[in-house]
Amino acid sequence: MTFRNSIIGRFILVFILELIILTPICSALVEIGKHKTYELAITAATSPQNPFDTYLLKLEITDPNGRRFIIDGFFDGDGNGSQEGNIWKARIAPYTNGIWYWRTIRGDAYDSGLEGLRGQFVCVESGDAGGVIADRHYFRFQDGGYTYLQGNFLDFADGLTSTHTFMSEKITDNQRGDIMARHLQFHTANKVNVYFANKGDYGGQSVTPWIGSASCNDKMRMDLARWKKYDGYIRSFKDNGMLAEMWFFADDSSFGSLTQKIRNRLFRYAMARTSAFSNTLYVIALEWGEGWSKSSVMAMELKINNLYTTPTFGLIL
Repeated sequence: MTFRNSIIGRFILVFILELIILTPICSALVEIGKHKTYELAITAATSPQNPFDTYLLKLEITDPNGRRFIIDGFFDGDGNGSQEGNIWKARIAPYTNGIWYWRTIRGDAYDSGLEGLRGQFVCVESGDAGGVIADRHYFRFQDGGYTYLQGNFLDFADGLTSTHTFMSEKITDNQRGDIMARHLQFHTANKVNVYFANKGDYGGQSVTPWIGSASCNDKMRMDLARWKKYDGYIRSFKDNGMLAEMWFFADDSSFGSLTQKIRNRLFRYAMARTSAFSNTLYVIALEWGEGWSKSSVMAMELKINNLYTTPTFGLIL
């Protein structure tokens, strides 16, 4: 072997080794069914004083057609129902097939653990018709025909409780199963009405999204163990072909006297956490005579639509 050939051979060997080291290994993209829920979980480096007011995680999403939008992540403690931890999650419900891209952008405060992250996944056909959208005076599925929303939240046959209190900490999973069976088999319902927060309606079958009890709670902080259950309940409706019409505040509960900051805290967290379940719809409030004026509700609807809704999020009724 000549000196020249030896040098060339070493150069080629070094080049190949560098190519192997510097070229990233291509792994298969994660596949997510169309209108299903893609979830990211990322650990933050810092802990804000109140993670239910200071949102560290935001994502910029780019769909396969190049459309971009921004979504909130949400604080989830240890990711499994405990308040302790620094895990933040974000959920996306892809609505068109192809490769989706995401990247983190700065949230309400800087966090080094959430800075500059990015990724992608591929949306594939799933046979899921998606959620409902408003089409003039009618409702239709995102990838399906028109539908008539049907349910009965006042069926108390054989001691049933209302669907409104399906997520109550006061009722059992067996009772929930009975409610589900009744509405599927007798009513052939495709929709249920469910409270996020209730104190006085239905004889005090409370739904308390905050830490504490219905009568004594901290409305600055969400109870993550309960919210983990709420996720499961909404998914169970989806699995049974039912839309979940989520009502933020029950009547007969004096929620009309809550400050706007408390209302907005629940709006933002609920939308960030649950609206990537494609079967969700949302109702802000019900009874005008309980401190809710038409103008205030319309203003809140506008705020929610502008700040918290995206093409992957549920319909505001």
